[in-house]
Amino acid sequence: MVYLNPKERINGCPPTTTQVIEDVKPTTTRIDDATWRAQGLALSRQHRGWQFDVADWILQGIEQYGAATAYDTAEELFPGYSRTTFMEWASVARAFPTLVRTKDFPDLYFGHFRAVLAVRERPVEVTGSRAEWLKQAQDQKLSVTAFRLAIANRLEYNQPTVTSTPADTVAEAKPTPPPKPKAKADADYSFPGLSIKHQQDLNAMAELRRITPAKLAVLAVAEFLEAHADEVAAGEAAQAMRRAEADAAKEAAQAIYQARLQEQRAKSEAYQEAVKAHLDRLIPLTEYAQNNEMPPEYYQARRWLNDNQRAPLTKIEEIVGDLVAMMPAVDEPDWARDTVEEKVAV
Repeated sequence: MVYLNPKERINGCPPTTTQVIEDVKPTTTRIDDATWRAQGLALSRQHRGWQFDVADWILQGIEQYGAATAYDTAEELFPGYSRTTFMEWASVARAFPTLVRTKDFPDLYFGHFRAVLAVRERPVEVTGSRAEWLKQAQDQKLSVTAFRLAIANRLEYNQPTVTSTPADTVAEAKPTPPPKPKAKADADYSFPGLSIKHQQDLNAMAELRRITPAKLAVLAVAEFLEAHADEVAAGEAAQAMRRAEADAAKEAAQAIYQARLQEQRAKSEAYQEAVKAHLDRLIPLTEYAQNNEMPPEYYQARRWLNDNQRAPLTKIEEIVGDLVAMMPAVDEPDWARDTVEEKVAV
């Protein structure tokens, strides 16, 4: 079929079948069978790994710009896929590096690697390792659907391999007890809140896989959690970042408090030194007052200084100046005046 651009449409509508057929011209160039198959093989290989290409690109973005930016950009550039899908692809790509995919299992599709993630955290003697599963899929040329079914059935029915027992000990071995019949509750298993349609689909799929609905539900939940592993990790990272920010804010507040406390302490020490310098100016006057009669204003001023230890420095300086002026016959020592000027300047 020939696709026309909007300008070539008639009255804004797609062309009719007759119009399309008239525009189709017979192909005069033919290619041989080998070339045609080679083209199909190239398309197959491209289709086989394109999810990995996107997933590797997302992982690079996560490493450089963070998970939120990487997934937001992926949703913007690939609007046909959800964030959950991108997280699942990233989990598969992280579990199977590029060298493993291209060198060890070049004929497998992305779906094979996604299906084998269900083998994780299960005993190797029961399920086999991931590499063994993938090798089996490649050697037997299993489709993704057949491979997924094989894994599900193996996880449900397989038991650990029992080593052979010597002939002289076979008689002493205890007979294996018969399997217990399934409980009725397991046969009538249902999920509260699940619609009847979904419950029927679950039962039908469980029957196809030859497992119970409960077991299939467990596998589905496990696959969902595996697909969202990056989301959980991103949430934990965000929580750790919030804790780090809170700790940093607390440390900053504590540092500001300590700085203000040190500043107040320095101001208090400077104030005390300045007051002491002013009071040192009264030492000669005090000695003079011990041997001479002083006016009432002198005693009132000295009493005020004793009762107002935290008065403004300018007020203390004014009172001390008035007291020094009451002793005209005694000059103020130069050392006292210089000390006061130096303390006040500081």
